Amino acid sequence: MPRRVAVAAVIAAAALAAYGWDRLAEAREQTARNRLRAVGTALHLYLEAHDRTFPPALVEGPDGRPWHSWRMLIRPYVEGVGPIAYRFDEPWDSPHNAAAAVAADNPFQSGLVGGTGEADVLAVVGRRTGLAGPHALHLDDAARTWSTFALAGVRAVPWTKPEDLSVPEAIEVVLAAEEPPYHISGDGTASRRRIGGRELAVQAFLTRRRAVPLDQWPAYLRTGREGVEPPELATGPAFDITPVRDAVPRPGQTLVWCSTFASAWNAAREEVGGPLEVVGAATLCDALNSQRPPDLGDSAAVSIARGEMSLTVRATLAASLPFENAFSVLDEPIRFAGGPPVVAVGRRSDNGDSKPTLQTQVEVLRYVDPGTHTVRLNTTSPAGDYLILHLTPDPPTDDATLADLWAGAAEKIRVPRANGTGPHLADYDTLAFPRIAFDARRSFERLDGGRVMAPAAVRDWRIEEASQRVRFQLDERGADLYSDAVLRMIGSIGDEPPAPGPRRFVYDRPFLLAAVRPDAGPYLLIWFGSAAAMTPAGSPGS
Repeated sequence: MPRRVAVAAVIAAAALAAYGWDRLAEAREQTARNRLRAVGTALHLYLEAHDRTFPPALVEGPDGRPWHSWRMLIRPYVEGVGPIAYRFDEPWDSPHNAAAAVAADNPFQSGLVGGTGEADVLAVVGRRTGLAGPHALHLDDAARTWSTFALAGVRAVPWTKPEDLSVPEAIEVVLAAEEPPYHISGDGTASRRRIGGRELAVQAFLTRRRAVPLDQWPAYLRTGREGVEPPELATGPAFDITPVRDAVPRPGQTLVWCSTFASAWNAAREEVGGPLEVVGAATLCDALNSQRPPDLGDSAAVSIARGEMSLTVRATLAASLPFENAFSVLDEPIRFAGGPPVVAVGRRSDNGDSKPTLQTQVEVLRYVDPGTHTVRLNTTSPAGDYLILHLTPDPPTDDATLADLWAGAAEKIRVPRANGTGPHLADYDTLAFPRIAFDARRSFERLDGGRVMAPAAVRDWRIEEASQRVRFQLDERGADLYSDAVLRMIGSIGDEPPAPGPRRFVYDRPFLLAAVRPDAGPYLLIWFGSAAAMTPAGSPGS
């Protein structure tokens, strides 16, 4: 009996200890929430007191070095905090300011990490974030104030020091954290938020209205390339960008369609209250008014800026499609359409690479012969995006559009596989596709300067700018896509297949590439009729 009592006492003591620890953790969490909400409120009060302008992340001194942190700028607006004898004509670490920091209340310590003399509330600093270095953000330039301005509970620094997190650092922090960190938004809210992928992390920190500078995206979305930037490519007869899927690629032409311009056009339609018709471009406008962009969730964003006599719509799209296992850069290049050699990526039948993971990365949707086949390249994209490579021996008819080419590929994919055709690469199969890299901008002259008529609009509009940029890379490690579009308007008043055997999936002649989101459809269609966007064999980095 005494033994049972002793065991019961131990169990009861353990339960009480666990209960006490839970209560302690809950109290600590509540304290952190209260302190961070006070910081969020102070950020919003600063905005209201400074002509609807958020503080800069840092203030530079006359020597060009960071002297003061945004925390010191909003501190007077934190409720319940006493005064501080801080001098803004001296750097943060001057003897006077260092002593003032020790003697004053520190409202930027949530209690999650760090000590009393440290801050664990750190801004996310970048050109497109809410707290962008020494440059203050006006509310009119903010696409969304609910984006993350600062993170808490991930790292601590001396609380008056102008030190924060860069966007790449913040992305790695939120993706690696076991427990989601606190996000403080420009609207004053503070809450723990879990982010499920790199693209979503990038979107969480973007605040400024203008399109993402292209030189920022690769660092955030790169799948392992050694900093190789895609070459700028001029549009012309061999390479062009189209705003509609109903465009017809010319013989020997690579034609690109990306959904961002459709997103911008669709948003403008909703803003003015009806279909847009541009004088002299009726056919193009009918196609634009009839197409609906796929729903890509947080991968895409649309911002709208309305002035008294202007309307600007910007649409951006960023997608990273890394392969789980890198393909090989093949020794033998591809001679696309019999032209100069271009870098080939894939797997040769005789290279001994028969890893199951690499085999299952390639899904054979259809194979008839070396000139007629379709494969699906699976990626580790959080949204499940994949790439389709479709090769057919028949050249497009004179009136076949990109939409027709995609519909034809989709129809062929639905046909059951040929007898004996395996769904994945066999040891003796060959896969070779060109390495692709381009960065191109297109101004749509048929729309620029055109007078817009919208039945439900209260005024006439004239298009001042209609442009789109598409940046795309495909190599042995995966694919990256970035695109932005701007629409700015100014107001004015079969048969049995052959027996199975070694198959050659070599894309050395015109073919269709599609980037597809499950349940949403394609958001990128490229008909490669030329080698203009392919990496020449022997070029640097090839």
